[in-house]
Amino acid sequence: DEKYQIVHDYIQENYPDFFRYFKIFFLSGARTSELFRLQKKDVNLLDQEYKVTIQKGREYIETIKIILPQAVPYWREILDMCKSQKDYLFSKGLKPGDKPIQPYQITKRWHRLIKSSNKIKDKDGKIIKVTEDFYSLKHLFLDKLDQASDEEINLAKIAASHRTDSITKVYTVGKKKRENEALKQVKFKIV
Repeated sequence: DEKYQIVHDYIQENYPDFFRYFKIFFLSGARTSELFRLQKKDVNLLDQEYKVTIQKGREYIETIKIILPQAVPYWREILDMCKSQKDYLFSKGLKPGDKPIQPYQITKRWHRLIKSSNKIKDKDGKIIKVTEDFYSLKHLFLDKLDQASDEEINLAKIAASHRTDSITKVYTVGKKKRENEALKQVKFKIV
């Protein structure tokens, strides 16, 4: 948690556009490939939702994902920058534009700005070496989300769009809506 906070603060101070994406990614449980395909028209900020098409095995499923309360300001900021409903939220420079960028660019950016940096330091001025990949943020988020979850509702599974907990969902009328509403209320200590 302490290392995360140091990296968080470093990105916030030095790379504001990357920071905005960092926060949206961290607080979403989504894959970079999903977020990079998002257009303004896919986001309903009022309902704290966005629509993505995700690949599960060999099939593609349109899914509604939730925007957590702590992420709303970052979503609002990127949406306000869009010039049209068709703009991709994350184009060149992680700003809205008419062409999406490739997910591997986040890995390259993370490596160049964070993993290779000697400028990230703790409060005593000691250099912090970041060995974790960008994607490990998703694991940290899902772990924190699981800690914040009600045992009845597995919020981490929902946020990550994992499938199982099986057939019960098919027969539980209204459960998906209740789960999504619960996700919209989650607040974290780590941010």
